[in-house]
Amino acid sequence: MTVIGNGIHTSRSLLRNQHGQSAVEYLIVVGALVSALIATPSAFNTVRDMMQNKYRSYSFGIAISDPPTSEFDEKVKQDANAVKEAIDALHKLEKFVEQPPHPDFEKPDWPDFNFSNML
Repeated sequence: MTVIGNGIHTSRSLLRNQHGQSAVEYLIVVGALVSALIATPSAFNTVRDMMQNKYRSYSFGIAISDPPTSEFDEKVKQDANAVKEAIDALHKLEKFVEQPPHPDFEKPDWPDFNFSNML
């Protein structure tokens, strides 16, 4: 066998010996946590109460929330369009500030902005 083949053979044999090790480690950790919770009832009660309160909060939030309606979707679309118009106006203003036209005092050339739709 070559060095590469021998190295692969060695790593396979090491892995073959480690089957089930993670399951044993998991059981040890879970067993230690369960025994710690059982040994001190106050810790168990604290964890149980915390989980119950979190579930109650979650279920209450779900119970009082209303599903979105088509009116809500339309309002979101209108708000998104208003934001897009504001961003477009800001881009126009930015271009005007970066590259101002040569001043013509007889006929000033200001960009056409419509700020009334943004509110």
